[in-house]
Amino acid sequence: MADREAHVGNREKQAATVIQTAKAVAEGDPKTLGEMTQPDWKSIAARLFGRAFVALRKKAREEARQEARAEVQTHFEEIKAADDAIVAASASLPDRAKKEIIKVRRSLVGRITTLKRAINKWHQPGQNKNPEV
Repeated sequence: MADREAHVGNREKQAATVIQTAKAVAEGDPKTLGEMTQPDWKSIAARLFGRAFVALRKKAREEARQEARAEVQTHFEEIKAADDAIVAASASLPDRAKKEIIKVRRSLVGRITTLKRAINKWHQPGQNKNPEV
């Protein structure tokens, strides 16, 4: 009889933990959610919610990364359009002015290319140490 009572007591504790965990997840309690991602958290429910939470965070980060990439791409397209407009406008200028514009454009193109390489390097799969764009 004592074994049965102990078993029921353990099951009640597990049920209370499941309810507590579900409430914490529903309310977005950062402390409990953070604890659930730790390896020493014992509840089966907490481990499952923790895994789901980690997956959701990963998905949210990837969505944010995709949005940022799209925004950066839009900015690069605006820069390209401005560069094309400068080239078109400089066609009617004297040779000396054209040479100055070409000199400045080379400098800008080099900097933009360096920036693109850095952004692409940051986004290599499996790298989390570099800044996210």
